[in-house]
Amino acid sequence: MSVPSSPTIFVRQDGTRIYVRWLPVLGATDYKLYVLEAGGAWGLEDDIADSEINSDGWFFDITGPLAGVVNVRLTALNALAEESDYSNEVQVNLRGAGATVHPTDALQHIRKGY
Repeated sequence: MSVPSSPTIFVRQDGTRIYVRWLPVLGATDYKLYVLEAGGAWGLEDDIADSEINSDGWFFDITGPLAGVVNVRLTALNALAEESDYSNEVQVNLRGAGATVHPTDALQHIRKGY
């Protein structure tokens, strides 16, 4: 069994929301989504099972009272929990009502399939 390829992510923003989309990676059983907020450190936002991804892609919606620069990246894991290299890293500058930057583990998120 080989380590999965790195996923490629696509990110869009809407105010203080971030939507992350990727297509399933061959051999991957799970994915890890990482987020870096301005002035912080990379943190694991969520573990996502491959079975949760729709065949046409999958959006991950990170919400919260956020404002400022946020970076997002993803890895793929196989059944042996061997992790791929990081995906491309996407940076967004969130606009909105957020007055404070919250720690990554405090972000609220909703999964949406499109």
